Amino acid sequence: MLYCIDNGTNESPEWGKYWSRYIKSQAGDVSVQTTEMGDAWDLQSAQHRHTLDHPERYSFFDLSQNNHRHGEEHWQNPQHIRQVIVNSGYIRPMNSVKI
Repeated sequence: MLYCIDNGTNESPEWGKYWSRYIKSQAGDVSVQTTEMGDAWDLQSAQHRHTLDHPERYSFFDLSQNNHRHGEEHWQNPQHIRQVIVNSGYIRPMNSVKI
């Protein structure tokens, strides 16, 4: 099961941390994958680092906010995030819920 904790949030990272832990604790035998969807349109912002820097908590990355960008920037931002994920050593999927 894929679970995006919030939609364009500006909440404290503690909010997502709490709900990710809670959702996984209630899942039983169901495999649950969590992420957060930060509100920042800049995928390189500190807000998105809270998700990228914690693969033990967030097993995929939602880059929907990138859809506010256009042209070359719309292409380059996910490429950058992909490289951040590769460099982290914790390969995981990226998706875009809002297209």
